[in-house]
Amino acid sequence: METPVRNKFRQTNAFAMQYGMLLGVWGLLSLAAFVQSLTHIYLSPVSSLMFLLTPVVAGWMAFRFRARVTLPSEGFTLGRGFAFTYLTGLYAAVWIAAGIFIYLSYMDHGYVFDAYGRLLSLPGVMERFQQEFQAAGQPDGQPLTPDGLVAALRAVPATSYAGMVIYLTVFFGPLFALIIGLFCRRWPQQA
Repeated sequence: METPVRNKFRQTNAFAMQYGMLLGVWGLLSLAAFVQSLTHIYLSPVSSLMFLLTPVVAGWMAFRFRARVTLPSEGFTLGRGFAFTYLTGLYAAVWIAAGIFIYLSYMDHGYVFDAYGRLLSLPGVMERFQQEFQAAGQPDGQPLTPDGLVAALRAVPATSYAGMVIYLTVFFGPLFALIIGLFCRRWPQQA
């Protein structure tokens, strides 16, 4: 017979897998809005808002998980909230990384980098780029140009972009999971 703690972790992990897939879809939709915002500027606020609301969506999922698995007479610990949120983020990161890899490797055909290059070539953006990156240079000592930046971004393999999502989640996930876990914590109610 398994101990209740092990059962609770298994339950937490099972819900985290399910909610992680939903959060991953949210992240992929956010990235799709970002990609489209490179050519359709009106989608830029949508992309930014979706990105900024991701921790709110994760918190909503944690509250929903708490409501489904605990009775009012039971408590919901910081540890369980942390574990659920962190695992949900990790599972979401795997889905997002897989989506990024598949998109950049098989579907994009340079669209993102071409659109970014066109965005950088706009007159106002070009002036701002020159002001910001005047001192920055390429490894060979030449000044950084928009074409050089796009070429450098294009040279990065899709696996690196996908791996960066997982790396950032592992690095920043505990902070968000701790904050959401603190908000989700609930003391047992006395009868």
